[in-house]
Amino acid sequence: MTTTQKRGKAPARLEDKLTAVDREVRAFMAAAMQAREVRVTRIAPAADGAAGWEVEADILVPDLAIKRLGLRLRQEVLEARRCSVHLDPALAVQSYEFIDEAEG
Repeated sequence: MTTTQKRGKAPARLEDKLTAVDREVRAFMAAAMQAREVRVTRIAPAADGAAGWEVEADILVPDLAIKRLGLRLRQEVLEARRCSVHLDPALAVQSYEFIDEAEG
């Protein structure tokens, strides 16, 4: 359960809504993807007139290829990824996807 869902109501002011969206995306990235750093780059209302939010973020996550090798390293190797997250009006994550840099 997210912090916004625990409170029971969505924020009223736009600034509060954007802050809540940012906070929920950061919490999701840290929990679901073990992101070490999250930089939210875009927050926008959901496209196609749907309720909710679309968020893009740059994240640093552990490099799974290096982890699979089982090497003992002094410092963790991180991989930079770009991710798109779709939230419903209650700020629950509905879907996410990694954005391929080649798409533009």
